[in-house]
Parts: sequence; C-alpha cells; structure tokens
Amino acid sequence: MRTRLAIRITAVLTIGFGGCTLMQNLNPENRLADIVYRVNDEARWGRIDLAAMSCTNSYRMPFVTSHARWGHDVQIGDHEVTNLALGTGVDSTDAQSLVIYNWIDNARMELHTTTVRQSWTGDGDGFRLTAEVVISGEEGLFDEVEGGPTTLADATAEDALIGTAGGELSVRTPEAGAEVHSAPRRRDSQGMLVH
Repeated sequence: MRTRLAIRITAVLTIGFGGCTLMQNLNPENRLADIVYRVNDEARWGRIDLAAMSCTNSYRMPFVTSHARWGHDVQIGDHEVTNLALGTGVDSTDAQSLVIYNWIDNARMELHTTTVRQSWTGDGDGFRLTAEVVISGEEGLFDEVEGGPTTLADATAEDALIGTAGGELSVRTPEAGAEVHSAPRRRDSQGMLVH
C-alpha cells in the first residue's frame, strides 16, 4: 500500500514540476532568449552550419556566405547579448536582439568591436533569424553578400539601439518608423528570465 502511494506521489510531483518547467520554456520570451544565445554561441565558435539552421529559408544562404570567414580569418573573442525585445500587438511574433561582438581580424591581428541588431520572426517552433544590421563599430565583421547583413548608415543611438524608454523595452525601426514595446525583463547570466 505504501509503495503505491509513494509511486503516486512521485508521479504527481514529477508531472507537476515537469509541467512548470515545460510551461516556462513555452514562454515566448524564454524561447527568444534561448534561440538568440544559441545562434550567437554557435556562430562565435565558427559553427555557422548549426547557427544557420535557425535562420529563415530566405536568409540562410546569405547568413552562411556572410559568416564564411568566422572561425578562420575572423575570430570572435567574445559576444554579449545586451538587449532582447519581443513585439506586442499585431506583430507579436517579431523580435529584435542587440549583440556586441569583440573580434580579431587574423590578417591584421587587430581587435575590433561591432554592434549588430538582429531581427527575428516567430513561427510555430520558435523564432527564426531574418536579418542582421551593423549599427556601430567596425563594418568588416561580415562579408558583403546580396541579401546579407547591412549597415545602418548615419544611425543615432536613439534610432538604432534597443533601449529603455519609460520603463519598457523599446525597439525603434528607422525603416518603418514604428516602435515595438514589451515589458521589462530581468535575466540571469545564461539569458533565462528571472521571476
């Protein structure tokens, strides 16, 4: 009798705690953070083929081609995801991230810093990378390819960056002139939401 009761209690606790973890992972903010950190970690270590699996079909080849020197001629010393913003309202499946890369051009042995804004779109399985824009720093991080990363010319910090405005995360998209807001979030060192 005690054995059956112990099994039932164990099953209920396992399902209960497993369900909480599963529900947390289904949260769009956590899915976005997970994919942003994963793609940038894979790219940092030169595993472009794995990172490209998280791109939209139309951006996959430009991504692979523009990152071809990564891990060989370009060594990423460090990267930092500084901001994440998930859209709300009609375009709630759109998101943006801001990543700062510290990298070395092996041909010149020079250290550079480049800030990149990444655009993401949601699909049934999570988020897919759709575009990258260099918003500040050295532009030579990416190879120039058609449909690949672009440069935001004459950007101001207010127009180009994902920043805080009035207690909310705000993404200003200069091309569309629209702002996307989401509630402020606190993250741990691995990028997971802290409640």
